[in-house]
Amino acid sequence: MTHGTTAAITGASGYVGSVIRSALRNQGWRSIALIRRPSSEDPDSLPFDLDRPFDPALLAGVDTLVHCAYDFELTSRSAIWRTNVRGTEQVLDAAQTAGVRRLVLVSTIAAFQGTEQIYGRAKLAMEEEAAARGAVIVRPGLVYGPSPGGMVGSLSRAMSLPVVPVPAGRSHVFTVHEDDLAQAVVRLTTMNAPPIAPLVVAHPRPVKVEALLRAIALAQGRSPRFLPVPWRPAFWLLKLAEKGPIKLPFRADSLWGLAHPPPRPDATVGEILGLTPRPFPECAQVGPDRKGSLFVFRRRGHTDSPG
Repeated sequence: MTHGTTAAITGASGYVGSVIRSALRNQGWRSIALIRRPSSEDPDSLPFDLDRPFDPALLAGVDTLVHCAYDFELTSRSAIWRTNVRGTEQVLDAAQTAGVRRLVLVSTIAAFQGTEQIYGRAKLAMEEEAAARGAVIVRPGLVYGPSPGGMVGSLSRAMSLPVVPVPAGRSHVFTVHEDDLAQAVVRLTTMNAPPIAPLVVAHPRPVKVEALLRAIALAQGRSPRFLPVPWRPAFWLLKLAEKGPIKLPFRADSLWGLAHPPPRPDATVGEILGLTPRPFPECAQVGPDRKGSLFVFRRRGHTDSPG
């Protein structure tokens, strides 16, 4: 790779966007953060909002655009399409106008044909717009790491409760460590012939939702009581609560996604990128880290530190 290459990352202040930005920087890239609230301490942060027209001039001199931004605060289908899907169209069109060489859309493993989840369907619509413009599409599994955000971050915060409800506990997820996802994106930005079809980046071994929650609690040194509950009543309670003024830490649509897992990933990512996503460890212990709390996993007599 040629040092001095410039990448712009939408949503770079979010969990996945910040991880990808850090990985690109470590490879010698200049990275421009396109975020809602630019910082005076970061000269490479620029104002960006999915709800507003995007000026192609912001991408002058940019070689690669990695589009991670997604507004998770919206719950209605119409608002999600208006902001996330139409906003993605504007971003990609601006990138083409600016002559950006490589477009990368960070989608989700939840974007599969036949899904009824709003989030998955919105990402499918975003993928369609991205594919029409020649973008590379990445579908990460449930992303985790030392200081997780997204769904794992929301689940982590629930561990402070004395009793943690476990809806869809017998369902499963497919996971990817943040470092493996970041490396996959880095490699896709530089390869000569990237895949045309969406590339799933996740380990193929399913992880039970209840096992995931227990691992998160153990990693935090907590011992809450886990209470299995039917997912459907919990789903409708969340839907009802979303109509109120209180901002919820977990969305009904996310619960729907947990209860309806995607198809098992294949080995395509290994064949294309030479990268094998690590499995989610079977057991967890507590250990220190530069960021504070850390997943420290012990498996088969040795310790893995995924972070």
